[in-house]
Amino acid sequence: VPGVAEFAATFKSPITSSPPKWMAELENDDIDMLKELGSLTTANLMEKVRGLQNLAYQLGLDE
Repeated sequence: VPGVAEFAATFKSPITSSPPKWMAELENDDIDMLKELGSLTTANLMEKVRGLQNLAYQLGLDE
């Protein structure tokens, strides 16, 4: 496939490259939260998001 060799040459493997800049700013709690969210099923993730939306709405009403 044309262009694949060039793409492969510029693509850095996540195993050998350094972590992205945004990851350097994460604390252990942040990483734990990402792992937890990543382990949820789609339905459970949607439920979690709904809960956060409801919490944000409730906080808005309280202010």
